[in-house]
Amino acid sequence: MATCALCLVGADWLVRSNSGTFDRYYRSNIDRKAEVLTERPAAPPVICMGSSRAAYAFVPSEFERVTGRSAFNFGVPATKVIEWQLAADRWIVPASPELLILAVNASEIRADYAPVTAARELFDADEMFRYLREDGWSSLVLGHFVERRAGAAWGLYHRRFEILSFLQEQSGPVLPKHAQIAGERRLIASRKCPDDGFEHPWERRERLMTLAQRESASPGTIVNTEIPDYSPDAPAVRHFREFLSWLGRRRIRVIVAYLPNSPRAELRWGDAEIRLEATIADCCREAGIPYVSAKMAELPRTNEDFFDETHMGTGLARRLTRRIAERALAIGCIAAEPLYAVNGGDSTSPADARLPVDESNADGSTSDSTGSAVAMEGDDGP
Repeated sequence: MATCALCLVGADWLVRSNSGTFDRYYRSNIDRKAEVLTERPAAPPVICMGSSRAAYAFVPSEFERVTGRSAFNFGVPATKVIEWQLAADRWIVPASPELLILAVNASEIRADYAPVTAARELFDADEMFRYLREDGWSSLVLGHFVERRAGAAWGLYHRRFEILSFLQEQSGPVLPKHAQIAGERRLIASRKCPDDGFEHPWERRERLMTLAQRESASPGTIVNTEIPDYSPDAPAVRHFREFLSWLGRRRIRVIVAYLPNSPRAELRWGDAEIRLEATIADCCREAGIPYVSAKMAELPRTNEDFFDETHMGTGLARRLTRRIAERALAIGCIAAEPLYAVNGGDSTSPADARLPVDESNADGSTSDSTGSAVAMEGDDGP
């Protein structure tokens, strides 16, 4: 027994003393974006927050092309309202943006929302117990919190994923496929977040098939996203209202923009999405916060504009970002730079052609004004 305990202590010490080696295999998406935001020489005047949907849907360069104001995409996969408020408190409010854009989808206020990312990466003890007190007992959320805290006390368990990846990469001569996968994990973890926070798989030539192409070629590979539960009294709805009020007390100017699903998902979700979006709009109306909808007539789209049911490609992302920017200018949420105001927001004039526009799909084809393709071209559960 003593020998076993001594071996565990020795293994724990070995893991802790080589933490730099294991750090190479995992990096929190929140930490990656927060690091870039805080390291910028000057804080961006516009910041967009949201989940992976926002991470792929808000294009800072397009916002700057329309308004002349730089922007930062703080969209983080697997996050919703509670994670956004914690992140806003730690990184967004200190940056004092002139405008905060909350890019929201119906799933973000689903009735079965459980803030596991907050429990795993953001909650301190007080925040954890406040959540349990206000929202009720959740063994799932508490389990993630305890695992992180207990895991930190036992390095061998806490770093088990990174240890496995490290061992797999060393097994190249025997298990080349496992070594390749581990090496890819290391490269992904080491990839620095762009200065404007925008990362899209199409820009890295990844996941290039559109949803429409996948429906035609391999429909069995498409994951049907879970239809969110709806309740007007859900804790997530209360947290959304509280978040909007919290931002108002801190004098943060906010605009909320709806991020649409693909037509395929809209058809499957049916009334659930309609009711959830209406609740989002009602919350904004109550708080006196501008709301930018994305009805089909306002933002035409087809399944060609998405790479899965809920994440859009770069062409639609640019059109959506342009709609948000134009709306923000029209209602005075932000002022354009003088040159842009004179030119009507057209930075492609001879006076300023810095930011080229690319509305092509993954294969270089473009979309027409109805959103249909002229040629063929993560994460949000409870």
